[in-house]
Amino acid sequence: MRFRVAALACASICLLWGFSASSLVVKSGPTSVFVDSDQYQGFEDSSAQLTGHVKVIRGDEQLTADKAFINPNKNEVTAEGHVLLLTPKDYVRAEKMIYNFVTKKGIVYNGFIQTGQETIEGEEIYKLGPDQYQAKDASYTSCTNCPPSWKVSGTNIDASVGSYAYITNPIIRLYGAPILWLPYMVIPIKTERQSGFLAPDLGFGSSNGTLYGESYFWAIDRSHDATFGADYYTLRGPKGSLEYRFVPDKNSFGRFNGTFVNDAEFGSDPNYITPDPRYVYPRNSVTGISRFSMRYNQHFELPENFVNNINLTDVSDARYPFDFPMDLPFNYDSAFENRISLAKNTENTHASVDVDIYQNLIVADPVGQNADTIHRLPEIEYSVLPTHLWGSGFLGRFNVDYVNFARASSAYDNLSGSPNFQLAPSTNPATGAIVVPADQYRTGQRLSIHPAVTYPFYVGDYLDVVPELAFEETIYDFGYSSLPTTSRQYVRASIDAKTNLNSIFGDDTIQGNHKFKHELQPEVLYTFVPYLYQGFHPFLYGPALFGQRTTTYIPHYLSDQPVTEFDTLQFDYRDRMTDLNLLTFGFTNIITQKTVDKGAAQYRQVIKHQLFQPYDFYAAYGPNTTPYNFPIHNFPWGPLHSILTVNYDNFAIASDVSYYHYQSAIAHTTSITLKDKNRDAVQLALTQSYNPLINANTGLIDQQIDPTSVSHAVSLATYFNTPFIEFGGSTIYDLGLQTFTMFTLNGLIKPPGKCYGINFVYSQPLNGPPSFVVNLPIFFGNGRAVTVGRPPGL
Repeated sequence: MRFRVAALACASICLLWGFSASSLVVKSGPTSVFVDSDQYQGFEDSSAQLTGHVKVIRGDEQLTADKAFINPNKNEVTAEGHVLLLTPKDYVRAEKMIYNFVTKKGIVYNGFIQTGQETIEGEEIYKLGPDQYQAKDASYTSCTNCPPSWKVSGTNIDASVGSYAYITNPIIRLYGAPILWLPYMVIPIKTERQSGFLAPDLGFGSSNGTLYGESYFWAIDRSHDATFGADYYTLRGPKGSLEYRFVPDKNSFGRFNGTFVNDAEFGSDPNYITPDPRYVYPRNSVTGISRFSMRYNQHFELPENFVNNINLTDVSDARYPFDFPMDLPFNYDSAFENRISLAKNTENTHASVDVDIYQNLIVADPVGQNADTIHRLPEIEYSVLPTHLWGSGFLGRFNVDYVNFARASSAYDNLSGSPNFQLAPSTNPATGAIVVPADQYRTGQRLSIHPAVTYPFYVGDYLDVVPELAFEETIYDFGYSSLPTTSRQYVRASIDAKTNLNSIFGDDTIQGNHKFKHELQPEVLYTFVPYLYQGFHPFLYGPALFGQRTTTYIPHYLSDQPVTEFDTLQFDYRDRMTDLNLLTFGFTNIITQKTVDKGAAQYRQVIKHQLFQPYDFYAAYGPNTTPYNFPIHNFPWGPLHSILTVNYDNFAIASDVSYYHYQSAIAHTTSITLKDKNRDAVQLALTQSYNPLINANTGLIDQQIDPTSVSHAVSLATYFNTPFIEFGGSTIYDLGLQTFTMFTLNGLIKPPGKCYGINFVYSQPLNGPPSFVVNLPIFFGNGRAVTVGRPPGL
């Protein structure tokens, strides 16, 4: 190799005198080495000694030092005094360093190597390759602050970036102070998935005791991984957990979570010993009860447009979600739904098969059987979307649906009594208690066929009219009693007419200004059933009104009322006839914002307000008494319903209000959300609700609401993320009971250095004991922690 002079005059002086400033380009294979120093001395083997403000640059690598000896034949440099090496991967400071530019190997004396966020510091650090290091009497940390918040020192460190650091005789130090010695330690130092132990958990709970937990993550391959967890609760005992995830292709995934605990505490819990004396005899206390939870989710996109979804959740008892709220996504639902579906969609059709199995959580006995819960085994549906018929303006659609309602225990109607096949509610003369008919919730099969034809047209440029004529036949099979089957057929005619009045205001040609479009959409919908036939069966007429064929309706204002033990729910709400002769008035206001950003127009709906109210002609002219001469209160006007949504840059409003003018009462849920560009948000909501007024004699709903049953609740939800703290939480406060009914807070404290955190979760479930869990996750390499969950709605 020979030296090529970069600046001939300067180089001549340097070579002649052997000192003073030099700037040389050394040709070494395909890559040149730029050399700069105060003094330069070359040798016959092309090596050189550089002294004073030494700078050596090769490609994207740069080394500076007080002095250095370079050997172009070996592509090696030996540098001393304030050595600094910068490469695309490493940042090195040392008193002395030997480094090979080609093999990327070297030795660092009394210095440190930082690669990414990982730092190794020691007396001797051997760089064994681009990503592998070995050090003696050294320390390791992933903190970026100085001094580091934590580090681990050891007599020997063998580290491989993208894998692990193996440390012999490690001493864990916090801010320099030693706190723990271990004989051996393995630390993951990579940002990609890698098998290894996760940060331990520490928790506290009033019913669980203190929690100690550790987990091991197994990166099986690029498409599969698993996490094994072992927890110990001082009151309940050990608990094991397993999470398995898989991704077979870019459009499919699956996940399984399971836990098991031999609970030493639940056997003495009052919920287990005396759950409800009206239904369950008291039990003796036991020392241990096996409890578990299981959750499985799967989404498969299959050939020929088939899609398979599986969502399963199971628990050993109804109290498990309250005692271990972190194990399951539980929002205080009344039941867990287990659903398996297979669907096929085309441009104009939909076909699906579903199986729905429910686990009831509102039970008197938490460990009782789930025998009386109704399941859908299966539900089969086929639909043809609206399609033009024979090239005309008529649109036809078609739907057929079959459901088998089943449960584990036997199901039957109380058919004693004649002609009232199912007895009406009655009062016990001795106790005054109301006696309800046996078995209100039925099993059986239902087949529904529903074709419909529409013909949309316009009147001028302002009025859109959509008439529709639909027919439905439903066949029921109960498989028991003297009346095993029945059916219903009806024709429903409807006409929907609406117009759109709009105006545009604002000026978006001026920087920072916006243009708005205001739309007002009045609408009238009339629905009428001119033909209705249904078999003479208590399933269709209801127990209290059976025997009077003319009373075949459910008033529209009851269509969304909750189910009571007197209710004629039948299979589900689809069996109710609620719009036999119904007129609905509606107004919709919409404001859309247009902004121009760099010449591109963007549109956003900032305000939408819907106001509507139905009038039920059938209820207005329906019977005033039951067959037993109990009065029926008919309310033809339904509640005046208002739905408002406002979504602007820094705030949002959502309001759902119902005004019941017969009782002069308002039920509502209103929330205000403040937010910023970082998606931080705080939401405050107020709810006022009522229960329906039930007639104790008939079991019927006398009034839409009972004004004396008013309840108020305030809820607060927050989510904030700053450089040093992140938290999300929600709470519900009952103003009537003057107590918090639910409270959760999930937080992460992130001290400076991006290397560890303090994660805590506090929860107060509904009717459950509070719990507090905290852990100290160490952020190895990636500087990131698991994001705190955002409360629903934020």
